[in-house]
Amino acid sequence: MSVHRRGRICILSDIEIENLALGIQPDCRDHFHTGRAKAFELSRHPALGKLLALLASSATTDEDPAPAGCFIEIGGWVEYAHLRSSTKPNLKVIYVLGEKIAARERKLFRRRTDYLVAAPPVRFKPRR
Repeated sequence: MSVHRRGRICILSDIEIENLALGIQPDCRDHFHTGRAKAFELSRHPALGKLLALLASSATTDEDPAPAGCFIEIGGWVEYAHLRSSTKPNLKVIYVLGEKIAARERKLFRRRTDYLVAAPPVRFKPRR
């Protein structure tokens, strides 16, 4: 995925992603565009929303301070995005903290039964 100059998210094919890595810009007429909320549904990437809070992991150390996940606001909802493939999401903790953050933000928390680790989206500078 990449961000279109009008703020829409470009859904790129595998060939377009390979071409982008080679410096060949994709043609926006040849692929599907969507909003941030739908793109988050497809990719689970937290950069598409507004960061609200981080969730520390039991595996977080001084040497490896990466959090287990984060809570974001996107499309009027509070969502959790899991960031570490080495840790299993603790659903009870996620649900409790998600509800607390959602109440603070006056939004609804979207509970899921499975949280997959997101792959980072591909970004490019749009043509002018």
